[in-house]
Amino acid sequence: MPYTSIFSQMKERAEQGVHDYWKIRTYYTECLMIIQRDASTVPLMAPDAQQYRAENQTWSYFWPEDPFPGIDPQPDLLTPGAEQHAPQPGGSNSSRPTSSSAGPSSPNLQLQQHSSKDGSGEALPSRGAISISPQTDTSSDRSSTRAVCSSWTCGNCQETGHTLADCTRELDSYGFLTGCPNCNKTDHNYDDCQDILQQHDRVRDYHFLIFRRIGKPPIRSRIDIRLLGNGRISKLDGMPQSSEFALARICRSLLQDPNEMIMDPSWDSPKIIEGYSVFSRHNGAPAPRVMGFPPSYDEQQHQVHTQPPDVVGPVSQKPAGPDPFQQPQQDTPLQWASN
Repeated sequence: MPYTSIFSQMKERAEQGVHDYWKIRTYYTECLMIIQRDASTVPLMAPDAQQYRAENQTWSYFWPEDPFPGIDPQPDLLTPGAEQHAPQPGGSNSSRPTSSSAGPSSPNLQLQQHSSKDGSGEALPSRGAISISPQTDTSSDRSSTRAVCSSWTCGNCQETGHTLADCTRELDSYGFLTGCPNCNKTDHNYDDCQDILQQHDRVRDYHFLIFRRIGKPPIRSRIDIRLLGNGRISKLDGMPQSSEFALARICRSLLQDPNEMIMDPSWDSPKIIEGYSVFSRHNGAPAPRVMGFPPSYDEQQHQVHTQPPDVVGPVSQKPAGPDPFQQPQQDTPLQWASN
């Protein structure tokens, strides 16, 4: 079915004074460019499906507390990052002990909801999480899904049906997924990717380190994921697992499917997250000096930024408040997303 854009809703929210509409448009454009590049090897992804995924990520960035209202025009197309903010109805047993003969994921898939709410990593039925389980289906609607999935091979686990950006297998001894989600390769990390180094983009950081890793083990990176996003910690259903949580699940021999979300309950405790060093630990770099979040965007707009007396010209036309994509100022306290 054709996709009905929800950009009019984003524009209405922008007109209410919460966010600048042009900043939303800019963020959306960058998201769409990233998704179109990923979709270059997936000819069955229609343009409206690309638009859906770009609007999905844009919405989750500016309004992480609210569910995305858009409807996926291609729900059977299991593309990278799909369905992460539009869970389908259902429920079953989520995680399972690791099998010694675990093979590639079946191309016939059924989306189901799961989440984990206890500290041990056991999976309990809840909202917002997604897993996939085998299902026999010979309908023609599934043929396109099988064709697309078979063309993907993960550069990390070598299984078909997903890429490294969504992989949950073969973690290192600290609970991180090592490799480059941008290139789908393991010969270098995300921070060392030449594509990233040539043109660093915080939108791309958010896409690969948060949006594609919701409810999944973290990507190994020196970037503190708590500093990404729109100036505050996202709610429980919008962040990756901590490395300790992922490692604890490995120690319990719990296997997570690439399209399954297992939520880390640590995000429910602000004090725990504020003191976490796991986001910069074991990544080959000291802990960043900036451990907090920048102010939320609406608070930034109330900040007064005086112009230096010796500066004239276009600088005086700069809009009030810092750009939401710039690096946060040091010693800014953490802010917890309101319920």
